[in-house]
Amino acid sequence: MKLKSWKKKGTLVTSVVLTAVILGACGSSGAKDDKKSETASKIKLSAQTNISYMDSRLATDESSIQTLNQTNEGLYTYDLEGKLIPAAAKEKAQTNKDKTVYTFTLRDDAKWSNDKPVTAEDFVYAWKSAVDPKTGSQYSYLYDGVVKNATAILGGKKDPKELGIKAIDDKKIEVTLEKPVPYFESLLAFSVFFPLNEEFVKDQGDKYAKNSEHILFNGPYKMKDWDPTSDSWTLVKNDKYWDKKNVKTDTFVYNVIANSGTGANLFETGELDRAELTGDFAKQYKSNENFVSTAGAFMYYIKYSQKVDVAKTGLDNLNLRKALNAAIDSKGLTEHVLSNGSTPAEGIVPANFVTNPDTGADFRKDAKPVIKFDATEAKKLLELAKKETGKSTFTIELLNDDADGSKPTAEYIQDQWQKNLPGVKVSLKTLPYKNRLELNASGDFQAQLTRWGPDYQDPSTYIDLFKTGSSYNMMDYSNPKFDDLLVEASTTQATKPLERWNTYIEAEKIAIKDDAASAPLYQNAIASLENPKLKNFKRFPYTMTALKYVYLEK
Repeated sequence: MKLKSWKKKGTLVTSVVLTAVILGACGSSGAKDDKKSETASKIKLSAQTNISYMDSRLATDESSIQTLNQTNEGLYTYDLEGKLIPAAAKEKAQTNKDKTVYTFTLRDDAKWSNDKPVTAEDFVYAWKSAVDPKTGSQYSYLYDGVVKNATAILGGKKDPKELGIKAIDDKKIEVTLEKPVPYFESLLAFSVFFPLNEEFVKDQGDKYAKNSEHILFNGPYKMKDWDPTSDSWTLVKNDKYWDKKNVKTDTFVYNVIANSGTGANLFETGELDRAELTGDFAKQYKSNENFVSTAGAFMYYIKYSQKVDVAKTGLDNLNLRKALNAAIDSKGLTEHVLSNGSTPAEGIVPANFVTNPDTGADFRKDAKPVIKFDATEAKKLLELAKKETGKSTFTIELLNDDADGSKPTAEYIQDQWQKNLPGVKVSLKTLPYKNRLELNASGDFQAQLTRWGPDYQDPSTYIDLFKTGSSYNMMDYSNPKFDDLLVEASTTQATKPLERWNTYIEAEKIAIKDDAASAPLYQNAIASLENPKLKNFKRFPYTMTALKYVYLEK
């Protein structure tokens, strides 16, 4: 299917009622009647899922974290070219010789949206609150083994007040680490390290961040018209932002459009400036002049629970997990189901993400594939699993969600397992995205189709997922040898880049190839239709799009 040229009226195939609702939220009258004057001030984008949280301590999903990155910022952020630069900090940190103490100086003009200054105490409060077990932050693990005393605090052995961060004065922060951490500064651009104004948070009480009226912003944009049930929201330029003169666009309007067909129709009529595509729609529009495919760093994979209903699933059996991994033709998945430029996974660490500190070789080149499709080998492994368990059949429920592309992928996995593994029966449990996240957080699943995007640019952001007790493990996977390697990489090898590199290669092999803790499926690509006048809409493997730089060419 070939789209008509941008701004030309096309024929909608979605229901009149649905389209009317979405167009109303997009501001259709402006798009159709006054596009020329609108282009400089408003951009209309689609989102695949709702925002779950706007509390920087609690956000875990892409929509939430993406929006937090536009409305708030930490000590550092990423520029248009994906380079780490100072944000709330006025310059890069000063460090001691051992790189265990960092001193940051805040900008004098860094302000909250209520015109109050961003202070050192805002960071101290936010960080201590994030590691407090009472807060329930899933991303608190990013502090673990990094900031001094975080491990003991997370384990309930020390008070959050003892975290290694202090305000020297209103504009100066001192952070003490447990040990040198090669990727520490890249953590500072991630949302769980953003500041919070204690007075405001406590004044809002239970209402804090429950909707856009009860949030403070210190980033390029402020948020309007949002609560957790919203299918649309608006970002407007923050006039208190320190760098407001370089914010290119006044307003971004988001609408949740889970169906690629609806998004394509809205794009065709000029009601969206960018619409993401999956599956058949990605195939149909590949030759269109407005089609764009961008490589990402989200790894889609299957989690196997080794504790939930294992009497039925058999997923505590190593050979069954290995059989399931070998039975999936990921190339067929990416080419025939997704068709958006995604590539088959060769491990849990993506390609083109991190490079060898000595040679510059990509991680995947050095690590080699640790998972591959082999239907014959899968059947052999299944027979071993049957002998070891005394079972002739295994019944597995595969949890997935309603995000565009998730259910077709789950259906493909179901078909692969049942076709290539006689005796394996698979049912699908499809839930709204937010509900799947809730089951994931509680560990209440047998097998689950999920994904992980990097929080910083280092292989540990993926490999640490499998650490015993990690808040993102939830599979009951544990291997002491694997854990020991992670400890070694983060301690004695912290200042030995090549040794640390090789340790992570070995750790990935143990978790994925030897233990089949999960089944990596594919590395994502994002297919979209984009207004040719949309400029600077860039994505990097280790960060979010910076809307601050995005604009529509007049």
